[in-house]
Amino acid sequence: MSISPHYFYRIASPSYASMPRRRWLEAEDERNRTTRLKLFMELLEPYIAEGATVLDIGCGAGYLAKAASSKAGKVFAIDISPGVIECAKILNPSANIQYVHSSTTGWQTVPDGSINLAYSVAVIQHVRSQVIHYLFDILSKKLKPGGQAYLIVQIEGDGWRKEEEWVRDQSLMGRLRWKYALNFFPRTEQYFRDLCSSVGLDYCSVKPASEFLSSKYDDVYVQNFLHVGKS
Repeated sequence: MSISPHYFYRIASPSYASMPRRRWLEAEDERNRTTRLKLFMELLEPYIAEGATVLDIGCGAGYLAKAASSKAGKVFAIDISPGVIECAKILNPSANIQYVHSSTTGWQTVPDGSINLAYSVAVIQHVRSQVIHYLFDILSKKLKPGGQAYLIVQIEGDGWRKEEEWVRDQSLMGRLRWKYALNFFPRTEQYFRDLCSSVGLDYCSVKPASEFLSSKYDDVYVQNFLHVGKS
């Protein structure tokens, strides 16, 4: 966990450079905890009914799941990394959070038609189209009728390379980045409309996340807030 670029890394703040290792890890833990609590309060809390059953897709170290557990009755927190799931259990435990590995058997622990609200932050814009389709298909199965999902995505227009551009790049660096890097893929609003239609979800809206956030305290501020539902 301490060497993962997604959670704890010195370049997150210039002030970390001079800190002993233990101190900057503690500082980065606090930064993650604080920013995820603010994201919960400003993006998600208005939509979570008291006691709701919630699904966190790509929960990472569990900071946002822990914040959501303060209002939700049950939080299913899913991630692709077994290691980070074990870290989440230690860093952000709660009696009403169930941390689950996103294997086929893991997803089966989330009952179909059981979720009032699902959310995902810092996942959709980093994965390939086939994975997004898979996740939206799961959303369609897990959401209750009337259930809602709120997802951070990146809409085209900010100069990011599209997925198909990465596929065409056959240079050594391009192939290495495609295979190993944490890439960032923008997509169109129509892409999400068509995707929702194909899996039985209702497309509702996509808006700049900056409309919901008080300040640019997280990269989410320059991304987009996608709302979909289940009839």
